[in-house]
Amino acid sequence: MTHMETRVIKGPAHFDMALIHSAFVPFHNLWGMNSYFLTGKFDLDIQTLGSGSTSGSPVVATGQQLAGFLKFGPGRVTSQDGSTIHFEIPEGQSLLVIAGGTEREQWACYNATVEAPTPPPRPRQAFWSLPEYVTWVEQEVLAYERGGSPFDHLNEAMVRSYIGRVEALGLPPGKLTIDAGWYLETGRRTGDCDGTWRVDPRKFPDMERLCGWIKSRGFIPGLWFGLPQVAAAAPFVRERPELFDHDVRDNLAWEGAQTSEQLYHRPSPEVTAYYREVFAPYVAMGFRKFKLDYFGGQRARMTGLIRCAHEAITSLDPTIEIEGHHPDIFYSRWVDTIRIHDVVLHNGWDWQGLTLAHLRVGELCVPDRLINLDHVGGNLYLGLIPAVRILPSEEDYIRHSRLFDLYDGLSRYPVVSLLPDRFGPEARKAVKIYLEKHRVKTP
Repeated sequence: MTHMETRVIKGPAHFDMALIHSAFVPFHNLWGMNSYFLTGKFDLDIQTLGSGSTSGSPVVATGQQLAGFLKFGPGRVTSQDGSTIHFEIPEGQSLLVIAGGTEREQWACYNATVEAPTPPPRPRQAFWSLPEYVTWVEQEVLAYERGGSPFDHLNEAMVRSYIGRVEALGLPPGKLTIDAGWYLETGRRTGDCDGTWRVDPRKFPDMERLCGWIKSRGFIPGLWFGLPQVAAAAPFVRERPELFDHDVRDNLAWEGAQTSEQLYHRPSPEVTAYYREVFAPYVAMGFRKFKLDYFGGQRARMTGLIRCAHEAITSLDPTIEIEGHHPDIFYSRWVDTIRIHDVVLHNGWDWQGLTLAHLRVGELCVPDRLINLDHVGGNLYLGLIPAVRILPSEEDYIRHSRLFDLYDGLSRYPVVSLLPDRFGPEARKAVKIYLEKHRVKTP
């Protein structure tokens, strides 16, 4: 280990750090962009900043120094002139400052020092580390081919066909996660849940039977939830007012285009009880993995809500895998797996850089959690980004599968959504190599 100097500054206090080039700010994240590096002027409140697709811990690193907040609570990071970073450390908060050492040594020191509330440990189950298949991108392709939205094309027949294609390709069994669109919608906007998280019987007339069939094929059933968001117009908002803040403006969704249409729950014992109501039927059906999505609001609220979900799920079955998409050490204590979230393989974007940036943030911020590599070949986001072509080329699909070789993490597992039978034999071979190479290793 190289020499490091550390000190802890307790608030109320201020600390200034020189900014020579750019600052690595993992908790500053915008969807679809490698926005982790900041230059010039910025002003960031670590609690009210919105969480993007893969938002990391409240740390700023310049190469020479690393400074990270040690407690879940307020704090501010600003740069007024582009040459100095100013940290505001409120009363009760602490800042760890590290000088010297390698990047990984600095992060290991921060992760060992941070004071993050943590639930009682649960043994890692063997099935958590299996490769995963997810229906989402195939839903998007079907929407492109047949019209409608990706949510329209998810049903029991599609799930059975998907598993049949995996088997025909000779790919190993693993987890099979049914993605967005299986639930009753509000009728106001396609894809919005009505807040109850009940199965749409037109799509899945007997979800428990299907869950049993998935297991009979050698797969572990998983289910997607956009849990913390509710359509503002849903009757559920009026029926369950105890789940929301009295001032509705306080729980508007952070994503700009959704602020008038979506609400977030209020972290509370009432919400924990409601989440237990939501998950109980699916635990009873035999689902063993829950993919939790849409935690894109203010950082403090999102951390509170994932804690509510964790407490609800583990009270029902402590062996279930809980997956989230923020490698923030405060958030990640309440999940088992962090998803390296939403890369779109579009030639006008630096998708290779974004893939590696997401992986870097995940492995530095939460080295003690499993890392879900998300969809090989990327996410399509059909209809949301008109300029994005519908399918990646076979060359880009293969290139994406090989990008993960650049980081030799110990705790990642591979994910396939877009199946390689849509391409040629080279893609099929590449996916088999990808699945074998990135199986979770034992430290």
